[in-house]
Amino acid sequence: MAEKDLVADPALLRLLAEDACWQAAVLSWWLRKPDLWQARARHAWRREGRQLWVERRALWAAADEIVGAAD
Repeated sequence: MAEKDLVADPALLRLLAEDACWQAAVLSWWLRKPDLWQARARHAWRREGRQLWVERRALWAAADEIVGAAD
């Protein structure tokens, strides 16, 4: 898919923006990793990480839907 195709498709642009936001959220999450001795904080941190991966799978599904519709 060419760059002009990305710009022409609002769904792809939205997906690209959502992916960039997701990547920023993952970086922020990783940089806030608590120390091993902070059990409660690590539990909450891991829960947040699992939620990020749920969101990632939703982005993958949206990408598959958009690419499948373009074929």
